[in-house]
Amino acid sequence: MKHLIRLEGPNLKGRMPASTMRELMNVVLEGAKRVLRQRVEGRSVSTGPTPAWLEAASEFELIGFGPGSTAIEIEAPSLLEAAAARFGQQDFFLDVDPTRSALGYFEENLAEAVAGTESGDDLDDGILAAHSDFSRLLGRDVVAVEFSSSSERGPGTIRISEREIQIVSALRRKMPGPRNVLVAGTLDMIRHSDRMFALILLSGATVRGIADAIPANTLAKLFGGDVLISGKAVFRPDGSVLRLEAETINRSSGDVSFWSRAPKPLDVDTDIREFRVLQGPRTGINAWIGSWPGEEPDREVALVLEDMS
Repeated sequence: MKHLIRLEGPNLKGRMPASTMRELMNVVLEGAKRVLRQRVEGRSVSTGPTPAWLEAASEFELIGFGPGSTAIEIEAPSLLEAAAARFGQQDFFLDVDPTRSALGYFEENLAEAVAGTESGDDLDDGILAAHSDFSRLLGRDVVAVEFSSSSERGPGTIRISEREIQIVSALRRKMPGPRNVLVAGTLDMIRHSDRMFALILLSGATVRGIADAIPANTLAKLFGGDVLISGKAVFRPDGSVLRLEAETINRSSGDVSFWSRAPKPLDVDTDIREFRVLQGPRTGINAWIGSWPGEEPDREVALVLEDMS
């Protein structure tokens, strides 16, 4: 798949400084890695060494220069060509087409970001930070960076100028911070290699998450069951849940319907009606009536409560 990256600037004059070329390649390579990692592993940045498949799949080759020597021609291999061991088998968790390239997914993601898309599935803070790094290229010599691709599935021409950088920065500012949460649901899918999972909520909606801190055999025993997850929720710029990062997963018991809903950020307005749950004969306060475990008469209980207050 061939791609063209063109730099615009009144002082370039048909030449590209070596430092500008180095900065451009660093920004694009890092961005492609983060977008692909988000697609495959559910998060764009992780601790530890970069996986070998990610290094191979995000690589591309410079094959020439376009007119004026400020346009770089690039050829990017498909994911299947670059990392056949990782993308050669079907994976129900992956929303990835192995015939596409990491650079192609990067351009698609970049187009969403500069358009101000707030609900993109792959727009986490690490990716938006990588897109913001195009600001390091813009200045006296470069006023814009333009991407185009020969792929019919590509987003067309993408232009990155100071205006687009401001849009990306606004998305980052709008993105709510992560928060600690409790979420209940049915543990539906688990991927053994990196502990990714899917949680089905009471409404039928699905939330994806990562449980790399939990042993695989523990997850296997919980598969298909009703669970209560304690961990951290990471949000998209529009406030919807991007992923759960589980710290503990335990079997749930009793009425946990209150927790079986998609978490919301702490710094947005909440509609109180969302917390109103209809009560039946065995739910809510009715579940407690008549369940006092002792045999003390009501008068004695009332006296004890009065002393405690």
